[in-house]
Amino acid sequence: MAFDHLFTPIKVGSQEFKNRIIMSPHATNWERGSAKDVAYLGARASGGAAALVLASAVFSPYDTAPHGANPIGSPRGIERHARAVEAVHNGGAKAILETSAGGSASSSNTVPLGMFSTQSRSMTLGEYVMFARVAALTAVNCAKAGADGIELMMSFGAAMQLYNSPLYNKRKDQYGGALENRLRFTIEAIGAMREAAGQDFIIGAVIDADESNLGGIDLSQGVEMCQMLAETGQIDYLRINANNVKSEEGHLHYPSSYLPQGLSLYAAAAVREVVTGIPIIGSHRINTPEFAEQAIAEGQCDLVSMARALIADPELPNKARRNASEEIRACIGCVEACYQRYMLNEHIGCSVNPDAGHEDEPAPQPAETPKKVLVVGGGLAGLEAALVAAQRGHQVTVQEKEPYLGGTVYVQSKLPGLTDRAEIVRWLELQLTKAGVAIETGTEASAESIEGFGADTVVLATGADYDNQGITQNLMFPIPGLESLPVYTPEDIIRRGETVDGDHVLVYDTTGYVVGPGIAELLADQGKTVEFVTQQPYAGMMMTSNYIHNVIMARVLSKTTLTRDVQIRSVEDGTVTLRNIYTYEESVLEGIDAIVLVTSRAPNEALNLALAGKVPDLKLVGDVDRCNYINFGMYDAMQAGKRVGAMI
Repeated sequence: MAFDHLFTPIKVGSQEFKNRIIMSPHATNWERGSAKDVAYLGARASGGAAALVLASAVFSPYDTAPHGANPIGSPRGIERHARAVEAVHNGGAKAILETSAGGSASSSNTVPLGMFSTQSRSMTLGEYVMFARVAALTAVNCAKAGADGIELMMSFGAAMQLYNSPLYNKRKDQYGGALENRLRFTIEAIGAMREAAGQDFIIGAVIDADESNLGGIDLSQGVEMCQMLAETGQIDYLRINANNVKSEEGHLHYPSSYLPQGLSLYAAAAVREVVTGIPIIGSHRINTPEFAEQAIAEGQCDLVSMARALIADPELPNKARRNASEEIRACIGCVEACYQRYMLNEHIGCSVNPDAGHEDEPAPQPAETPKKVLVVGGGLAGLEAALVAAQRGHQVTVQEKEPYLGGTVYVQSKLPGLTDRAEIVRWLELQLTKAGVAIETGTEASAESIEGFGADTVVLATGADYDNQGITQNLMFPIPGLESLPVYTPEDIIRRGETVDGDHVLVYDTTGYVVGPGIAELLADQGKTVEFVTQQPYAGMMMTSNYIHNVIMARVLSKTTLTRDVQIRSVEDGTVTLRNIYTYEESVLEGIDAIVLVTSRAPNEALNLALAGKVPDLKLVGDVDRCNYINFGMYDAMQAGKRVGAMI
């Protein structure tokens, strides 16, 4: 594809951006300016993005900040940011520091002052004056750190959004009521920043231009707000979001593969029609250069912002610019290793890029002695192990018993909303072919064939399959009476293509992951009447911290009947007896024609037991070694594959 727009320069304020791609800010859970931070940012800058927006230099005269933010109110904070900015500049990109007055989208009728307060108090008039001064100090400190500019956060539930929104701002004085009053502090703060930092310093803003899903401003009011800000002459760009208050609508703030690309582009396009003279940046799940090019070509925006796409592949801009889009390792929209790990106080990573978050660590070195390596199993762990081993100089063969690669990710990619997951399998297969790996699909290895292969190292990546007896992490024995009904697992339905008998199907999910709801939705789409039964309080419970459970529940409730907080106690013909896990009260579902079990996964360990001590070097990788059937399974598999490939 010809990228006639994406890689043309553009003026932002008094500065020139080399192309139309910026990396949007995201927290990482490591300290700003640390070796890990510098390496991570440097990789994304050298990957070809025009600018990186770094989260989040909060308004503060102190060296303190809430979780996920980075204080810049002290010489130490400035110095830490300076190291990060230098890494970005050394990579050839502009460095913009995101800044915010803090705040949280509480249920209070006051404008919040603190970050993540459960019930914040209103600011006094004197505090507005103080915060404007702190805003100016923050801009000066960002400039002292060498940054090219700042981006004012007026979205995501941050205080600047709440000051501006009638949904939260209930003040009766000069800072509340009409739009010009609600915007008063924002304009005062921007003016103070401009006066303090000078005309050549970029001042941008990310703004929620449509809060109508929550009953706040609608798009026409959002466009008016953007126009008023632009008319101050103090703003150099606007990055547009929509329906994006993090705490209420997190599944929209961090859109997964269940949602389309470019969720906010409609709002960016509306703003761009009215606001002229400054660039408008489109955002919100823009994952591919082709989509970005189309958005700019159609006039929806002037630039695009990406975060997860550049976590997955920092080299995305460079690869697209040289017309090598097939080489891009695409974000699959799982929101697991990036945001969900962050929410669980782990440093961020990536389910498809095992190097993300590990850029400061030494790369696997060339092998001293090339070996003949056999990898048995073509899931993510086996493929990554094979790739790293081949890149280090080993002669590698992959044998996969199915006619396709991907293992459990292949199963997931066939479920509604999860088709993006096929992309990582495609990318790995392409890289393996380029690395000279022999890929033999439809080849089921036995202990005898493996011994006869004569490999110096055998890597078993045989994975795990869903249990067909209903064993769970809470009940380690089979469900009584299962033999009286047809029983299926996700592998039966997807991998082996079996047709589920009958019209009334019960899907029993105890994992809280995406597979159970996906199977239920798939069967419902086939016309089945589906009972979705779980021992948890809602579908997709393990995906709560990245908000995907909201999407899953909406889909499940629209297509199935949900019975929650229960375990299956027994099955007798078409009658399934359930027991509430809290009250022990029993109930029954009648007329069930078949059951699909999504309860646990058992490692496929037969080859490991048969080969122990019979081959020179036997290694396990992935689910056969340490099974993960919920979130972070892909991340764990890729990390394990990289580790084992580097050990050979």
